[in-house]
Amino acid sequence: DVSRPYYCESPAVFFFTTLSVRLRLRPASLGTTNVATSRVSSFFFLPLLTKRLVVFLSAAVLWSSPHRAYSARRFAAANLGFSPISTTTKRGMPRHPQVDETTKKALVAQLKTEVIEAFGLPGDGYVDANFEVDDACCARYLRARDHNLTKAKAMLSATLSWRASFGVADLYTQYPALLKEADTGKTFVSPFRDVDGRVMVVMRNKLENTRDHDGNVLHLVYQMERAVRATRKNPR
Repeated sequence: DVSRPYYCESPAVFFFTTLSVRLRLRPASLGTTNVATSRVSSFFFLPLLTKRLVVFLSAAVLWSSPHRAYSARRFAAANLGFSPISTTTKRGMPRHPQVDETTKKALVAQLKTEVIEAFGLPGDGYVDANFEVDDACCARYLRARDHNLTKAKAMLSATLSWRASFGVADLYTQYPALLKEADTGKTFVSPFRDVDGRVMVVMRNKLENTRDHDGNVLHLVYQMERAVRATRKNPR
């Protein structure tokens, strides 16, 4: 029934069913033996097919939208009893090396000590208002490098060097540039949280108001720092 509204449980089934119906439509008075006339008749249905193609592609995009895929992963993790992210390789080997808790704590303490000494940080690892080399920070960097102490130290050192060179702690001194970039509200930290209670950074591309690359990077870093600060229970 080609008069049904543009809705179906499966966009692909709906489109190809409609496509087959459209291609079979022929003027009753001409019969089915006139191939040339049938081809001409099919040609006049191309705009209708094009319209249906646009509808199908739009439906397919909505069908495979990130929130639907994210909901499916959460449902699998909550109801089927397994993590949506595989922790093993194709051969069944562990994707990450298995490290016991005692070794993890020792690596965290060693990484913290070495980085604090290398950068001359105070005993609590305080770098600036938004960054501290504490146990949680060292654990994240070790986990990101499969608990390889050398790689984790290099990664954390690169982070500290970048923050110092970029001047993250002194972003407020560049207030005029930040004010210009933030004038339209193109990027901001949402006052609401997502379904898992995490901070959200909203970006609205249609409100882009400058072509200054450095200014855009500066504004993005500023908003990300605000997002990090919003996750802290007791910010400094």
